[in-house]
Amino acid sequence: MAHCYGLDYGSTTSMLYKYEDGKPMEISNMRSAVRITTSGEITCGNKALDGGDGRVVESPKRRFIDNHDNATNCVGCEKMIVHTMTAMMKSQQENLPGCHLTLTVPNGYTAEDYIAMHGIVKQALRNTIHEACDGVNVHMLPEPVAAALHYVHCCMGRDNFTNKHFIVCDIGGGTTDLSIVTCSKEGRKLSFKVEKGQQSDKKLGGNDFTRRLATKLGQNYDRCSIEMRGAIEIIKIDLSSLENSSQIMNLQCDRKTFESCIGNELDRLGRLMESLKEKSDIIIDNQSVVLRVGGSCRIPAIRELLMAKFNDAHQTVDAETGNCFYSVAMGASIYSAYCAGVLSNEYGSISIENATPHEFSYRKANYTWTTIVPQNSKDGTYQSEVLRLDGAVTFEDGTYSPGNIMLKEEGAEPMEWPMDKRKRFDLKDRKVEDIRVQLTIKIQNSLLYSCQITDLGTKEINTWIIGTI
Repeated sequence: MAHCYGLDYGSTTSMLYKYEDGKPMEISNMRSAVRITTSGEITCGNKALDGGDGRVVESPKRRFIDNHDNATNCVGCEKMIVHTMTAMMKSQQENLPGCHLTLTVPNGYTAEDYIAMHGIVKQALRNTIHEACDGVNVHMLPEPVAAALHYVHCCMGRDNFTNKHFIVCDIGGGTTDLSIVTCSKEGRKLSFKVEKGQQSDKKLGGNDFTRRLATKLGQNYDRCSIEMRGAIEIIKIDLSSLENSSQIMNLQCDRKTFESCIGNELDRLGRLMESLKEKSDIIIDNQSVVLRVGGSCRIPAIRELLMAKFNDAHQTVDAETGNCFYSVAMGASIYSAYCAGVLSNEYGSISIENATPHEFSYRKANYTWTTIVPQNSKDGTYQSEVLRLDGAVTFEDGTYSPGNIMLKEEGAEPMEWPMDKRKRFDLKDRKVEDIRVQLTIKIQNSLLYSCQITDLGTKEINTWIIGTI
């Protein structure tokens, strides 16, 4: 049976879990940080924060989101993320070929984000297992769905239920995402739907709380040593648990002071919660469940805020969800196990009933377009009509390129996936105008999962699987 992994690449901490012996098991847990020394050496994770020369880049994920309009910086951030993922997967090098790997992504990611992250995972796998990564099955899963799947699988047993609403409050190191996920279970069929009205703040997270605390303690966070930053982080963690006061090195703070210095951030968070309630059509009642995701949800003031804003809903505790800090990575590993057939006795199907906001079209070489999957189509398999390849590009080795897949998203520039050399067809002494092809496109989790192109003359089939590297 294939190995099943779940990868949650976070702004502050990244986790890799493996579904094994009937439950998610932690494989790697490391800081999302990269150090580049003056000699060009690269270290990742906790080692990057241990000191040394060079430059440390923390939270590359947040920088990646912030730098979409700056191509140079965005590419630099992508490289940092690749280094971190490669380091996380290195210990599993022998198990990765043929495995299922689910990467979680924020619910608000655009099509451009998905494509970029898919390329990042592909490069990290190539760094780890080289050409053997051609058989790795990569799935992408929205983070709130992963958290809800973990809770359903680990905490709700096998009882059937309909329209169970989960309020997912994900406050990570760099970003905050609030969503409502509706889940139903009938027999072995499990379905999820991310409701409209989700709220995000890409500049609000645990790092902001740490910086506020540093200022309160008389420190300039950007100029602090690695050791001083670590001390401030420990104080924040202490004050996020049951500690009323904490002292590290020459720094001391009590919980009341800490919560007062993050008052502005708490106000922003409260407004996000109100917006979520106002813009969704879901009625929160005592059957609803609040899922606290991300380390910052441990802060007592945030827990109290959640209880005040969603007072009718059941408030989960860490022990009940297995641990709010790891639930997304655990849910991702569970989804991989489902995709690999490991959980076939429990789940005949797991569907995410989100209508895709994208339109998938096929561009022939003469720049004419044929829409295969209309905008707002549901997950499923779609087949084109029989298509002529007017103007197809031919090559000296007797092959031709069947064209490109185009993704169109409202409010964004169209994006293309070009067919590479391995996906060319044999021309077999035919004229281009005599070629006929048919496309079959599969949409999974609102994304292009695979594209199968069939040359109707030679019966040659090329399957281009986005979800398989």
